[in-house]
Amino acid sequence: MSSMRACKRSAIALLLALSFLLPVGGPARGAESPPVPSLPFERVSPEAKLVQLSLEECFSLALINNLDIEVGQYIPDINAAGVDVQKGIFDPVAFFNATYMKDIFPLISSQSVSTGGLSSVELDEWILSGGITGVIPSGMTYNASLTSTHIPFSTITDALGTNGEQEFNASLTFTQPLLKNFGVDVNTTGIRVAAKNTEASFYQLQQTVIQTLFSVEQAYWALVGAYENVRVQKDALKLSQDLLDQNRIRLRVGVIASLDVLQAEVGVAAGEEQVILALYRVLNARDQLIQVINLFPGRVNWDNVEIMPSDSPSQRPPTEYIEGDQIMTGLRNRPELKQLLIQEEAAELNAHFTKNQLLPTLNLNATVGLIGLDSDFNSAVLFGVPTSPHTGIDPAWDDLVSGDNFQWMVGLTFQIPWGNEVARGQYEAANLQVGQIDTSAQNLRLAIVQDVRSALRMIDTSWKIVVASKETTRFRRESLKANQKKYEVGLITAHDLLLFQNELAAAEVVEVVAITSYNISLSNLRRATGTLLQFLNVQVAAGS
Repeated sequence: MSSMRACKRSAIALLLALSFLLPVGGPARGAESPPVPSLPFERVSPEAKLVQLSLEECFSLALINNLDIEVGQYIPDINAAGVDVQKGIFDPVAFFNATYMKDIFPLISSQSVSTGGLSSVELDEWILSGGITGVIPSGMTYNASLTSTHIPFSTITDALGTNGEQEFNASLTFTQPLLKNFGVDVNTTGIRVAAKNTEASFYQLQQTVIQTLFSVEQAYWALVGAYENVRVQKDALKLSQDLLDQNRIRLRVGVIASLDVLQAEVGVAAGEEQVILALYRVLNARDQLIQVINLFPGRVNWDNVEIMPSDSPSQRPPTEYIEGDQIMTGLRNRPELKQLLIQEEAAELNAHFTKNQLLPTLNLNATVGLIGLDSDFNSAVLFGVPTSPHTGIDPAWDDLVSGDNFQWMVGLTFQIPWGNEVARGQYEAANLQVGQIDTSAQNLRLAIVQDVRSALRMIDTSWKIVVASKETTRFRRESLKANQKKYEVGLITAHDLLLFQNELAAAEVVEVVAITSYNISLSNLRRATGTLLQFLNVQVAAGS
């Protein structure tokens, strides 16, 4: 079953990957070439295969391929199997035994004389037994059995000239606890605890999915930021290169000194270094996104693939958030808090069970049974009384079903451990665990409150930085234009102009980081309030 599910997941991932890769390849032979769509960024590896991915496609791939989610999906199934295990405690058990015995018992002198000079007694015996046994939720154990004992030969039957001895014994035994282990609630604790653990594991899976999807969005916008950084650094390098070309021309006509050319060359070298670092960051961001969505399951090398985001980050101002409402939303929806509360309920069930185990054992025992003997070997044979012919399948069976040899027993069993330290220790540990989980839940609520407040502040701060960085970039660009004119008339040196170019590049980098951080902060609030799955229309349920 698991192999079929894995094959299905692999097939879906392959189809999605192919759907992403097909538009990049060339047209079919004989077909008209479609127009090449414009790319959102300049390619960093023109020789590599290009795969464009939207954020939604990355989410879908992560839900299919991410290994953390795959591992998390096993936990509810494992816990659900635990429910079946606990229910299986009440399954009846059928049994059957077959035994053959051959015994020779030596006789002492006095026994030998009383038996007419026999030195030993020989016995062949077949014992067949079968029945059903089990326990019901009230705690009562039962055992219904039928035993057939057949002695085809013994010294006694041989001496009496009988055909052997046959005996049937049918019995029904009940044991009902009256104190310890009494009641459906106590004896179904294992089932209810396992069911709680299964429910809690679904919330654990939800948390795994939320964290994974948030990581996908972080990695996606990080890759967008890395591509934007390449653009910024290449633009800055172009400005430095243009300055160097202009200075070389000016040097040839004798307008500037060679020092200005040297300073421009230093600027170009520094710009090339920044471009190299920016390309390095693109590759790292690409690997991080591939890893979190597991884009190529089973592959360990994807250097020949360039992943390019097709979505642009949002630059719309945030909506108005009411802090109290967001905090309450987080406390209602965070799956890890729901998981902890379910685990607390399971711990309380276990504490209730251990409290019952403090009671002494008081059991009501009852047995009813019937015995049937073969008419060829009973008191009638010994005293010469003629026996009535049997009319059933066997004389011993006829005697059994006649009900003449009915027996019953009823009694009480009482036990109490001296000191009862084991039960007391288990009860104390169970109550301490309830208290520990309750304290953990209180601590988690405080953490959720802080998490939501921090997420709201991050959105507010990130947006302010976006607005401020845009203004800074605009000012730096205007400043560079003004100082470019100053440089052309000789009011500033090449070194001064390079500083203004570097300031513009630095401002653009800050703007890129601010915009990507702002988009990540929006997703972070959805994670903190536990609404990310609803926002993305993702459901985690049994069998999903």
